[in-house]
This record gives sequence, C-alpha cells and structure tokens, in this order.
Amino acid sequence: MDSNKERMLHYIVDYLMGRLSPAEAEFLRKWLNEDPANMAYFRQIEKIWKCLTPRESDWDVESEKRKLFEKLGIDNGSPEAEKRGFRSFALYRRKRTDRMAGIMRIAAIIIIFFGISFLFRSYQSTVQEGQESSKMNTLRVSPGQITQIILKDGTKITLDAGSMLRYPENFPSDRREVELVGEAFFEVSSDKKRPFVVRLNRGAVKVLGTKFNVRAWPETRKVLVAVLEGRVRFMGNRPDRSVVVKDGYRSVLEKAYPSPPEKANVRRYLSWMRREYYFERAPVREVLNQLSRWYLIDFVLPDSSYRDYEVTFFVRKEPLSKIVQKLALIMDLDFRMEDGKVFLIERKSKGAAGAL
Repeated sequence: MDSNKERMLHYIVDYLMGRLSPAEAEFLRKWLNEDPANMAYFRQIEKIWKCLTPRESDWDVESEKRKLFEKLGIDNGSPEAEKRGFRSFALYRRKRTDRMAGIMRIAAIIIIFFGISFLFRSYQSTVQEGQESSKMNTLRVSPGQITQIILKDGTKITLDAGSMLRYPENFPSDRREVELVGEAFFEVSSDKKRPFVVRLNRGAVKVLGTKFNVRAWPETRKVLVAVLEGRVRFMGNRPDRSVVVKDGYRSVLEKAYPSPPEKANVRRYLSWMRREYYFERAPVREVLNQLSRWYLIDFVLPDSSYRDYEVTFFVRKEPLSKIVQKLALIMDLDFRMEDGKVFLIERKSKGAAGAL
C-alpha cells in the first residue's frame, strides 16, 4: 500500500467518524484536491465505510422483540404489550442499533487499516525470537518546521516540513527498520550485526553506518538518494536490481528499479536543512509543493497545464514574495497574494522566460 495513502487513511477514517479538527479537515481537503486519484481513494474508503454501517434488517426484529418482552414479563400478543412493551422495545432497538453501529465502525477501522496495511508491514512489530513486539511511533512534522530526532541506537534523523517517520520504540536484535514519507537526512550509527533499512513508498535503502539523504515525496512519484559518507544499497520493487551508491554519488528511482549511480554535488541535496532548495528541470508543481510545506500557503496556477512546466530554480531563505517574484519571472507570469493564497496569473503580453 502507498505509504502516503496509508498516512491519509487515518485522516479519512477520523473524518468519517467526525473527529477531525478544522486544521486537519483543511489538510485533508487540500490533499483530495491535489489529484483525482486521491478523491477516488477517498470515495473507495467511504463506500466501504457505508457498506459496514449496520441496518435494522441485519438482525431478527421479532426474535429480539420476543426476548425483550420475556425479560419484562409481557405477553407478546396481549394489549399490554402494545402499551408497555412498544416504547421499551423502540428504545432498546435504537440503543442496540447505535451500539452495533459503533462496533461496526471500529471493525471498519480494523479492516481498512490492519487488513490492508498491518498485514503488509506487520513484520516490523511482530514477536522476534521470543521477544515482545516493539511499539511503533509515528512522527509527523508540521508545515513550516524542520525536526530532528535521535533514535535509541544513536541514529540521528533530520526531517523536512510535511514529512512522516514511523519507527519502533526499540529495535529487535537482528535489524533496524523505519518508514519514511517525505525528505530526511540520516546519520546512521554503525552496527554490523543490525543493518539499518529505510522503507519508502517505492523501494528501500539499506545501510550499516553512513550519512545520506532521501527525498521521497509521494506527489513526485520518484525517490532520490544522495550519499554524503559511506555507501548504501538502494532497491526498488525488484531487490535483484538494486544498486550500491557510495559517497559523492546519487541515484533516482522512477520506475521499477533505481538508476545507475552518478557523481553529484551531494551537499546541494542537503541544503533544505538551511532552508535552501535547488530544483533542476523540475515540474513547477514540485517547487510549489515545497514552498507550501515551508511557508504554509496555497498556490493557484492559471490552469492545470502549468503543473508540468519545468524550471531550474534555486530557493533561498528569504521572504516568500521575493521567491514568488523570481518564479513568476521564470514562467513569464504575474502574481498576487491574498487570503492566504498565491495566484499566478497569465500576463496580457508574454515575453521570454528563462532560469535564475
């Protein structure tokens, strides 16, 4: 299951249960509007949810009515039943139906989440060699923030805004595994007996002890790994087609397996920790998504065709208005900022666009 969809599943179920805060509801709304596939996924879960909502026809009304009247000492066919029993039965029926609805909704969470995701990832928290399973923690980084965490094995992880990390409270004796959605820089403590594995929405990275960056935003549909020190094994959906990426090199996974490693300025891929970001021939949607995560603001393009407009663009730590001004110049657009949104607007007379 796609890790991003797994993460959003929590929001969808909470929405269906009426438990989302206004901020969480707004986050879900934005995600649904990003891609028609997101809305289709939501509708699928909603349909399952509705199918699991119990109906009175799912249980024997007469049988339940008879049992209740027996408890009340009432003859089911007598006039007294109509006077004393009907009101009690109606109340009993309503309470039972509500209780069944609650049980079924809990069952829905188990079926949807555990049936799809838990069976896929349960190896991460099952009993190993007689040891008790380890509690899994989830760290979600708020928009506009950069967070650092040190795991119990000494591994240090820096996460960008909007990222999510799942990790065990304690690693088992034979391995160390975490899950990442988003972007993070890993400084993995060396342990030859326990390889460190980063599970991604597509593929995985396996290391012993090294420093490397992983960029795995679901909306980009690709994963980029750049190694600063040491080496890692980078694999896609086919482990037999993995590649070894050593320090000073990068590899990109866009299809079934990663590309051959190529020499790269790795520190350029670490600049996000200084609130800088280098985009090279990147679709403008990637640029806007990153700016949204950093500056907590939405962008509106003239039309959907601009989403794939490729730009080479360097983002520095500066006021958003200056960044948008440069981006608009590259795209030969005008812009305005209002109501917490940035509107990129077509110019009446267009000129030539370039890269900054």
